[in-house]
Amino acid sequence: MTTPTIAPVALSFGSTGGVSSVGAPPAKTTGGIAGRDGRALDETTMVALADDIGAREEKLGETRGAVRRETLEQLRQLEKDNEEDAWMYAKPRHSEP
Repeated sequence: MTTPTIAPVALSFGSTGGVSSVGAPPAKTTGGIAGRDGRALDETTMVALADDIGAREEKLGETRGAVRRETLEQLRQLEKDNEEDAWMYAKPRHSEP
């Protein structure tokens, strides 16, 4: 008695979805960066994004500079106030015998 050989079976219910034991071919892409909807971004969009990133970095630098200047100004004012009040905390120059 010979044992029958069973050939592998490939299940496929079409390209509209469903069960398949055969992997789908990889999707073709044009390369580059994909947007939210999965489509590749064109050159105009890439330039706009680069400009937007540059503008954000510039704005961030300006904001950091403004915060630094304000902080230093406040610290200098506190230093002045402390120097003006320093006489209250100084030791007397002469002591009574």
